[in-house]
Amino acid sequence: MDPISTTMTIMTGLGQAIELTKNLRDADLKLNEAENKFKIAELYNALSDIKMNVADLKSEVLNKDEIIKELEAKLKKETEMKWEDPFYFHHKNDGSKDGPFCQQCYDTKKQSVRLPKGDGPWLTCNTCKSSYDNPNGERASIGLARSSYDGPNGWME
Repeated sequence: MDPISTTMTIMTGLGQAIELTKNLRDADLKLNEAENKFKIAELYNALSDIKMNVADLKSEVLNKDEIIKELEAKLKKETEMKWEDPFYFHHKNDGSKDGPFCQQCYDTKKQSVRLPKGDGPWLTCNTCKSSYDNPNGERASIGLARSSYDGPNGWME
């Protein structure tokens, strides 16, 4: 049940409970004991319905809060990820950066896949198998990306 419907149900239940309470208060002393017990039972039922609806609403709000936290974390991650050709780096608040991360994985799936460190001429993503010129390797300098999926010679075109 959505929060608006639950809130409306709670408000209706509270209205019924208030009305039953007024009826009990205004009841003539001549009412017999059975009628009073019946009205009290109706009041308990109305209040227990309200209590269940409040619990449902609380649960729904907690679920929404969790979704909001997850979306805020994704947005923060998105704003901290910066492109520095040919890689992505995660820039931290203290000015440092973490990475490099695979361009192919981040651009297509928004996955932060760390490229394994190596001293060879290429860094290869373990997830999508894209390869990048290793800035610390012997063939560093051009910063081009290649992928086993791209073109007959392996270079992106």
